[in-house]
Amino acid sequence: MRIGLSERAAHSVVVGKRVIFTNDVEEVLYGFREFLFLPYQLIRKRGQPQEKLILRVQRPSTAASESQLKERLITRLREAIGVAAEVEFMSKEEEKSAIGYKLLKVVIES
Repeated sequence: MRIGLSERAAHSVVVGKRVIFTNDVEEVLYGFREFLFLPYQLIRKRGQPQEKLILRVQRPSTAASESQLKERLITRLREAIGVAAEVEFMSKEEEKSAIGYKLLKVVIES
């Protein structure tokens, strides 16, 4: 018998009764051409579980309508992962700190 490990617990967020890993989100996020290989972060609230998945991603340069793109991504996350989601674009300061450095994929916020 073999045991396979897919992810580290540090790379997860608990939403409701589901444990969401970064790979789950990457599959959906990188399915959009506009977000391909852009840095992102999952926001983990100190009190787990949290009500919804919070995804912070770098603002794509080719996005025509940010609000429509956010809605498409939220809908796709809900369909693929089965949880409510919120999408935020990184601020310019967050983008600067993310480029050229190892970006934490899960950030703990209060």
